Amino acid sequence: MIYNITSTEDYASSQVLQLIKNGNKYRVELYNRETKELAGILLDNIEQATSVYKKFVDFMIRGLYSFEQRKNILEKNGEYYGN
Repeated sequence: MIYNITSTEDYASSQVLQLIKNGNKYRVELYNRETKELAGILLDNIEQATSVYKKFVDFMIRGLYSFEQRKNILEKNGEYYGN
């Protein structure tokens, strides 16, 4: 079963961050509404997913990084968590 647990929108950059339950794994996705680009990683547990999600919420609150930079950071987090 796949369902959205929570989402956060960055109104300044038209980006949406989502935390999704995907079977027994979790997916963190970043979507750019302007360019229709999607980036995401699949994580093994809720602790990993929550950590990544909170990091990106902090980026949004502080206005840090462009979509491309956030996308690259998200993809590198996947490497960090062994994905």
